Amino acid sequence: MWAFFALAVVAGAQYPAVQHAYLEVEASADGRQRATLSLSPAIDTRMKEAFARAAGCLPGDLQPERYGSRVRVRCAASRPDRLRVHTELRFDTLAPLLAFAGIRVVDVSLVAPRMDDVNIEPPMPASGLYHHASYSLDELPEKIAVDAGFGPRHLRNLAAGIAGLLLLPFILAVLRARNIPQLYALVQATFLAGWTGWTWILARTQAWTLCDLASGIRFAGPLLLVATPLAAVWVGSQLAAIQYARIAPEGSDEAAYRRSKFWIGALIVFLFSTIVGLFSAIESSQLGWTWAGIAATVLCVVQLYRSSRGGSYALPEGPLRARIFALAAQAGVRLRGVTILLGSERRPPAAFATRWGVILLTESLVRNLSRREVDAVVCHEFSHMNPTRSAGMAGIYVAVVATVMGAQFAPGMIQALPLAIVGSVLLFKAWRRSEERKADRDSVRWSRDPEALISGLTRGSRAAGMPLEWGPPVSWMIGHPSTAERFRLIAQAGNLPGSRIAELMEQATAEAADRYEVGDSVSQEAMFPTILKQRLKTRLALLALGGPAIFGFAATWILRKAGLGTWPVIAIAVPAASAAFYACYEWMVGGVRENVRRRWLA
Repeated sequence: MWAFFALAVVAGAQYPAVQHAYLEVEASADGRQRATLSLSPAIDTRMKEAFARAAGCLPGDLQPERYGSRVRVRCAASRPDRLRVHTELRFDTLAPLLAFAGIRVVDVSLVAPRMDDVNIEPPMPASGLYHHASYSLDELPEKIAVDAGFGPRHLRNLAAGIAGLLLLPFILAVLRARNIPQLYALVQATFLAGWTGWTWILARTQAWTLCDLASGIRFAGPLLLVATPLAAVWVGSQLAAIQYARIAPEGSDEAAYRRSKFWIGALIVFLFSTIVGLFSAIESSQLGWTWAGIAATVLCVVQLYRSSRGGSYALPEGPLRARIFALAAQAGVRLRGVTILLGSERRPPAAFATRWGVILLTESLVRNLSRREVDAVVCHEFSHMNPTRSAGMAGIYVAVVATVMGAQFAPGMIQALPLAIVGSVLLFKAWRRSEERKADRDSVRWSRDPEALISGLTRGSRAAGMPLEWGPPVSWMIGHPSTAERFRLIAQAGNLPGSRIAELMEQATAEAADRYEVGDSVSQEAMFPTILKQRLKTRLALLALGGPAIFGFAATWILRKAGLGTWPVIAIAVPAASAAFYACYEWMVGGVRENVRRRWLA
């Protein structure tokens, strides 16, 4: 063994290690370039200035660098025209200095911007946007030139795409829906057409980079990615609300419908733009837009939550709660609670199941449906609390994200993104319809009352102004089968004759006699009004989202300024930030608690 180590030392002494220099050049979409040179020995001032000139910059463009063996420079690249960028690396003055420093091999890496036409002379092996080559100092070319840009057709295509997307929502003013399902399908189809068309335009024109380069303004691309579809969503929500006011039942809230459509559309715009930007950003500084997109997505969720109509309260102990929990035990469902949804405006009978094991019932459903009908509807919702349902939904969402990610490794794959969007949406709708059919069958099996489910659906559909039948192409864009189709499937699962459906529908025109009592919600609304609940929920949601980061960064900054080390900062900042978060929470909740107490005493 000792002989082996001695031989290795002798070999190392006879064959000294080859000294490498690592040169990386990154061209950005806004026409700027950044170059970095790394050596094993320290870099003197003379070599730094020579490197800055070799990269086409001035010595004043050198960036501060904490390591003496690395130098970084950043400056504007030359612009042959508005749609092209050109940069050169000249080695005539830099090569002698590298040789004097003992460098024998130069590793050159180029990161080219995502543009339609990229030419590198002399050519270098490429892997996506990255080009790499190693040269011995004797073989180092006199210069390496990068020329990249777009043709005028890209600007024309992008302008046409913007105009088309902004005009598309006016289809909602031309086509008149006759009922709620037609309006829902029309809005969904219009949004899907705009989404896929805009995605195709972005992929064909490489709009992110094109806008940054043409305008010379950093982040012009991300702004365009968001501003244009967001404007189209706003126009579409206004026009959809006009149609909704025309066909919705009397007492429906047109403003709430408009707000919900806008915030849902804005949520998808920000979420999709964030995903595209995350996998399109080359420079680390552009990742700031990813965080901005995440923040905007969270804001849309909060606004959508705020714009939801009415308040809520937990269903107190009583016959209805006991019956629902008994049905849950019979169905093998883990139920955590039951919530009654309130609303100052007209709210049709409806029921929902949450992923965290809570059943939501509108107050009108309990007051207008019979006990048997409420039981059957609740059993339907129990089927939606199956964990496999959430897993299936997540699998469909992954398809679009996987296509965006795959496009980074196979650039031609980005052309399939519009098809992936259309396919995922249609597949999701079909999957939702199959889930609704399964939930109806489960309701028949668990409640053993198919007649109550049919009559309950009839009451709910009539109260919401919904027709009982709709077919293709409207059915393609709706996640529920038509009510008439559901009646037929329920009758088949419950062994009911077809003639019995018409009788049950006729019976549902009369007022239900035997109903559950949920108590008087007026006193609750007076003591803890809906607007106060929504305000508290919004504040707590914002605190939960931003509080940990704000208090954590503040505590860390203060302790760092005090000169403490890493571990003392962690040991003190964590409990301090937690205490500040708790104090802020108690301050918010305590103020509302005192307000409710005063109302209760009054």
